[in-house]
This record gives sequence, structure tokens and C-alpha cells, in this order.
Amino acid sequence: MRVLSAVQLADLSNDWEPVSQSIISEQPARAKATAQRGETVTVPSASAFDFEVSGNCIEGDNLPDSVDVQYPWEDHPQRKHSRTLSIPSLVFDKFTVSNDEYSAFLDATGWSPATDQNFLRHWNDDGSVPEGWGSKPVIWVSRSDSSAYCSAVGARLPTSYEWQYAAQGTDGRRFPWGDKFDKAKVCEYTSGREMPAPCDRDAFPEGASPFGLEDMVGNVYQWTDAFEDAHTDRAVLRGGSRWRAAGSSWYLPQPSDLREHD
Repeated sequence: MRVLSAVQLADLSNDWEPVSQSIISEQPARAKATAQRGETVTVPSASAFDFEVSGNCIEGDNLPDSVDVQYPWEDHPQRKHSRTLSIPSLVFDKFTVSNDEYSAFLDATGWSPATDQNFLRHWNDDGSVPEGWGSKPVIWVSRSDSSAYCSAVGARLPTSYEWQYAAQGTDGRRFPWGDKFDKAKVCEYTSGREMPAPCDRDAFPEGASPFGLEDMVGNVYQWTDAFEDAHTDRAVLRGGSRWRAAGSSWYLPQPSDLREHD
């Protein structure tokens, strides 16, 4: 308390300044994979990808009231991000990681999170995958749990701009399949009180990205970059979800298209 009260409130500046952020280093891929990776797609390089994205946080705006993240080329955290980037050739999983694949990873590595609260809470009490869930994307995993899986199969989580390039290509389309939303190409959205099961990850092949990646939007949130400042950290979620908990419209708004992130 003495330290906290050493400076009187009246002596503090009234000028608002953003707290600088940096990207948290990703867990590196293991030199030799210890778990088997699913089907992959090689996404070709791009010399000039126009990365345009905005955070859809419910409060704040651009400086001096920004609420979002700060990419390495930016001077401060800000709501809107724009940069022409060179993207190298990348190897992506064709689908989101399934429950069966994650179960095989656990068997192969013995991975256990430091804090297991809600970890795989949708699985059976004996640690098995529920019937009918094998081909659905795994949920109730933290970013650390996801990063550990990626490392074990010789991969890593994508950055937000790598993810967007793989989902969007270079023509600036709003959705993986084109510019117009098509409910026939994505899992049905709901905002009821109970969270429904995700759709099978291969249920909508016609909703694939220009590079053939499936299940990119509208089913489950997908982990990408994590950022930290002097006080806290935050992660960028991409792709949206098929469900938003019932409540006011501002609670966890869904991204309207590929140009928004959570």
C-alpha cells in the first residue's frame, strides 16, 4: 500500500497514453514430430498480400480510445490494421484438428495442461471422445493446449495474417468462398442458451478457401497470435463460432467477415 500511495492522484498525468504490446513468442515445432499430423495443404507464397482487418471489440475506438492489439509494424495498439505483407509458402492442416486427432496426440505425448479446469470438458469422464464427436473439431482447449499439439506434429499456430491469407487469398474476398454470405456453405448459427455441438469439420467442402482449406469460418474459434503488455495478455481469435451465448447483442459479437477478428 505504501508503494501504491507514494504518488498522489493529483500528481498523475491526465494525458492518456497507450501501453505498448508485443507478440508472445510461439512454442517452436519439435525437430522430430512425436504425434501424427492430419491431412495438409501447401499454401503458395504471396509477394503482396493486403492484410486488412479490424478488431470487433465492443468498447473504444481509434486513439485515444483504442481497444485491440499492436502488430510489430505499428506504433501503438489500434482497432484497424492495414499492411501489405510478403507471405512465404505455408503448410496448413486442411481441416481444423478433430477430437480423434487430439486424442491420438494425448496418447502419444502424455500432454497435460498446467491448469486443467474445463480442459476437454465435453469428453467422457474416462477421457474418451464422446460417440459422434470423432470428426468434429476439438474444443475446450486453451491456446497453450493448441500450441502443444502443433509442436508435437512438427507445426505451429499461424499468425493472424497467415490465417487470413490462407482463408482469403489475394483478392480481398469477404468469405473463404467469395464475397456473399451463403448459409449453405457454413454451419448453422445459433444464439441459444445451450452451446450446440460443432458441425463435422468436413461437412461443408463447398465453403473451402481458395487454397482448399475447409472449416475456416462459422464453426469454432481458431487460435492465432497472442499479445502482451506490462499488465496483461490477449489472443486473437479467427473464424468466428456457430454459437453465441444468449444475451445482449454486444456480448462477444461475431466477426461479420474475414476482415474482422475477435
